[in-house]
Amino acid sequence: MAKESCNKTDPALTSEIMPTPPEIKIRLSRRTKEEAQEERTRRKPEHEARRNIHKRLMDGESSDDHELEEFTRRRSNATQNPDQYIYVLAAPSLAMVKIGYAAQILNRVELIARYSPVPLEVILSIHSERLVVKKLEQSIHEECQPYYSHGEWFRATPEVIAVIRRLATHEKATVYSSFSAVIERWEATDHSPLSSI
Repeated sequence: MAKESCNKTDPALTSEIMPTPPEIKIRLSRRTKEEAQEERTRRKPEHEARRNIHKRLMDGESSDDHELEEFTRRRSNATQNPDQYIYVLAAPSLAMVKIGYAAQILNRVELIARYSPVPLEVILSIHSERLVVKKLEQSIHEECQPYYSHGEWFRATPEVIAVIRRLATHEKATVYSSFSAVIERWEATDHSPLSSI
């Protein structure tokens, strides 16, 4: 993906702005039920084979070295992935923001969007080592705690927006093209408790 120049409307943003990839602009019900069922059917033999290998290994049955190596490799990749991302997922129409972390942003966002009644957009991500990402996410959640809604969701108050703007200046931040529009829309919103009723 080609990177664009810094956001000219906000000189405080030092990170480069990237256009939001089409696959990250998630909308509700991207896949039909039939498509999801076809994918589950296609992947079923692979899942069954993995379950059988795991069962044989746990039962102490003999297994060839290749199966053991393959199982161990898959297991370690899933649990010891050193690369993680903090992501800021916006629900612009609700003035809500989810701040979380994942190894695969696209997979996480697709899962969340599948059950969302409103369109969601990734406006920011930070790529770093797993421990760094976990600590940063924890400190952000603590700082935004007064504006907590549920899960990892927070109300987009001026204080939370200030935290998000600060994250956008992180040296490893990727700011997506929708960032400015979403932030400006939220800043123009009345944040009183009764404004969303």
